[in-house]
Amino acid sequence: MRCLVLFLAVVVVGCVAQTCTTDTYPTTPTYPGVPTTTLAAANTPAVSAANPLTTGHWSETANLKAYRPTISYSPTYTRTSCPHVQSGLRNWHDATLWGGAVPANNSNVNIPANTAVLVSSCSVPATFIFGTVTIPVGSKLIFGDANINFSAKGFVVMGSLLAGSETCRLSKKVTITLVGKRTDQTFPAPAHVKGINVTGTLDLHGAKYSPTWTRLAMTAKVGDRYIFIQDKVNWQVGQRIVITTTELKDSRDFHRNEERNIAGIFLTSLGTTMTAIQLDIPLTYKHFGGKEYQAEVALMSRNVVIQGDGFSPPTDNTTSCTNTANPTDKSTFPCQNSYLTGFGAHIIVDGSTGKKPTARLSGVELYRVGQTNVLGRYPIHYHMLGDVADQAYKNHFVQDSAVRESYFRCYAIHGTSGVKLTENTAYNAIGHCYFLEDGVEENNTISFNQAAFVHPLGPFQNPSISANGDSWYSQYLSLYTNNSNLILPSDMAAGAFYITNAYNDIIGNAASGGWAGFAMPSLAYPVKLHYGKNTMSPKNRPFRTPFRGNSAHSTGYWWATAAGIYVGGELTQSSSGVLSYTSGRSATHDTCSDKLIGLPGQTAGCYDLPKQLWLRFEDNKVFLSNRGKQHWGERSEIIRFEIHDVGLSMNVFGSVWIDQMLMECRSLNHDITWFNGCPSAPTDGVVPSYSACNVRDHYYFSTFGGFQWYDVGQ
Repeated sequence: MRCLVLFLAVVVVGCVAQTCTTDTYPTTPTYPGVPTTTLAAANTPAVSAANPLTTGHWSETANLKAYRPTISYSPTYTRTSCPHVQSGLRNWHDATLWGGAVPANNSNVNIPANTAVLVSSCSVPATFIFGTVTIPVGSKLIFGDANINFSAKGFVVMGSLLAGSETCRLSKKVTITLVGKRTDQTFPAPAHVKGINVTGTLDLHGAKYSPTWTRLAMTAKVGDRYIFIQDKVNWQVGQRIVITTTELKDSRDFHRNEERNIAGIFLTSLGTTMTAIQLDIPLTYKHFGGKEYQAEVALMSRNVVIQGDGFSPPTDNTTSCTNTANPTDKSTFPCQNSYLTGFGAHIIVDGSTGKKPTARLSGVELYRVGQTNVLGRYPIHYHMLGDVADQAYKNHFVQDSAVRESYFRCYAIHGTSGVKLTENTAYNAIGHCYFLEDGVEENNTISFNQAAFVHPLGPFQNPSISANGDSWYSQYLSLYTNNSNLILPSDMAAGAFYITNAYNDIIGNAASGGWAGFAMPSLAYPVKLHYGKNTMSPKNRPFRTPFRGNSAHSTGYWWATAAGIYVGGELTQSSSGVLSYTSGRSATHDTCSDKLIGLPGQTAGCYDLPKQLWLRFEDNKVFLSNRGKQHWGERSEIIRFEIHDVGLSMNVFGSVWIDQMLMECRSLNHDITWFNGCPSAPTDGVVPSYSACNVRDHYYFSTFGGFQWYDVGQ
């Protein structure tokens, strides 16, 4: 009988049962360290006026280097509070824990009451896929610091799901795969379907890689196998990185982002704070890294992985469409009715039932995640927790983690205040990426994060093709309402960072792509689950601290007035629950110390001078955008703002204070693709012909403006 128990619990070779020996864990395991070998001189380019070197995140006007995270890594450190070595643990592979037989393939699993269960490297065959794993209150499921693959259709975490701790980061690779097909679901599906539904405690902590993103130190050219970055990093051979585009258009039908694996990593004679990275495949495109600005390079791999299965990616993946109403228009855009079937993994930290869950993530990779147009099914979602900073269960954070290939959002904060999102990366996401949902989310910290390749939803191309009454040159755009293919209409203007309430700390972030880099819509009142709870007018809230040290590029492409930093657009909700959004000029931000000003039934504007506040922007930078900053508002302070390669530096309304602004009409990045890849675009030396390409593709090449004093009353 004992042989039979082992046969059920572990791997069998022929008829011989293999026992599972619990892993051993060193107190001071080896963690990733910085490179020790210097790149050969033959592979090191010469620095010259034509090939300049930028170090220390230098920028001419915006002091970006002041808003970089502290670089922190240690190959060895003494770990404490490791859950996988605590006393009293029971082994998953111990059949007596389960009453005589370990959980079988395809079975639902209930962790025994008041029990802490340890998963080791040999506890579960890699081919097993469990149903729903339920962890009751008082129980724990703990992953050891070992190479583990664990697959399930979902988790219900009422107790604790643990892989490491804040002071005990795992050094081995733990991969949790969530399994399920969209076509098998009836919506709305329970929160644990292809997800981790947390009403208890979630602690996931992988190795620390620092910094998680950096910038090129010099231009990377077509065919290059080596790139040079501005920081000394502890990234490792085999990890995945992305080098962001330095073109204007950044869309599925035309983009120049490149993913590569690290084939080698070196010190370089060019500088002691820099790193040289050898790529597994030469670059296909140029990535600008001149003095004016530089492409970001982001690390996308981590050693603790939550991922969706192979059925996660969308099957409706037609990439490119044209304006069928005008056959002479050869420009392309993403097909609005494609990429709507993605069904990835997700994590929801759910406080909506009054429970007080906790979620802390560091060094976690979220891959093939998010469920397109499924409400609340985002890669990581803090849901209706209230003000966690003022409660006993505070200290919620996601740090130095990565979202890679998301089918709906990246990092979502909903009805929750006091969360910290810091030093995270994100690449290839549908809809708003860093996301504040209803307009009541305040006192959160969003710092030192990066996002790239962000995709709007819906008919966002309408202004450029004059559809539905929209016009490229108009300040006003049509209202659009939510539907099954666009459950939040503001996703038409998807931002890398979507800020519905300014009263947060937004510091040192980098946005590449999206309709806007930083989208700050006007909400006169909270929406969705907070509709009718009129405790504040979100559009009139000030920044908690100045909006500072942020950069945006390769954005603001889809409309003449779109911008890298866009303070505008309006989201409203009817009493029947219909959401309406316009990307264009609408209600303005009227920043005020009185939270109630601007709410329905209250004073419309902040007319009382002592209550008037200013939105303050410091040390920000925008490049490769139709506009640097567009601000439909009353009062703003703009200090040390740097803009390169835009159609217009700024268009701002109301009272504005500008101090130390640099605008460079066109930089030395001369190789922007003619007409943003329009198939009928001219080549160098050929007189441009505009008739075959849409205005959105040739607008940048014919529009050059400094600063616009729009109204004589300013």
